[in-house]
Amino acid sequence: MYLVLSLSCETTYKESSMGLYILLMGVHMAEGSGVEALKKIRKIDNNLKVIVLTMYDDEANVIQLMENGANSYLVKDISVEELTTAVSRVYETGYYFSDFMNKTLLKKIVNKVPIKPRFNEAELTTRELEVLKLICDEKTANEIAELIFLSPRTVEGIRTKLFEKTSARNSAGLVIYAIHQGIIN
Repeated sequence: MYLVLSLSCETTYKESSMGLYILLMGVHMAEGSGVEALKKIRKIDNNLKVIVLTMYDDEANVIQLMENGANSYLVKDISVEELTTAVSRVYETGYYFSDFMNKTLLKKIVNKVPIKPRFNEAELTTRELEVLKLICDEKTANEIAELIFLSPRTVEGIRTKLFEKTSARNSAGLVIYAIHQGIIN
């Protein structure tokens, strides 16, 4: 069970954050930019899962929001089933890539359109690389733990270490890092 809160302003988040796991937020808000709100939210809570819902299928927004810590980007014309899947996946794995997000990110990579990496060059251990690849395969901490014979808590510790070493802000950032570094295709 997880608590989901939908709102349009980070000040409401500050007041309502107790027990919050997933935040649904817009990009274009009366109070200002969703990107700026996301940056402020990330300063307050880097573990909060953020799903951006918008009417705009703007590729530049996808890249900018992912770089600033969004865990998913969804266009509001999605079905209830896809929204439910997105919330579940973000809760379980830390991110959800819709078809639109996949196409946008792959297009940028294939067309070699530069996406400014904001990652540190990191020397990762064999175990960290193994966990990173499994994160990229959308495995949960429990699933990873079972596959490589570790406790879920140890897997979470490795994941935290990956965030520190790569300067990624969330699992989606780890996936982008892995793609940039050629760790995954």
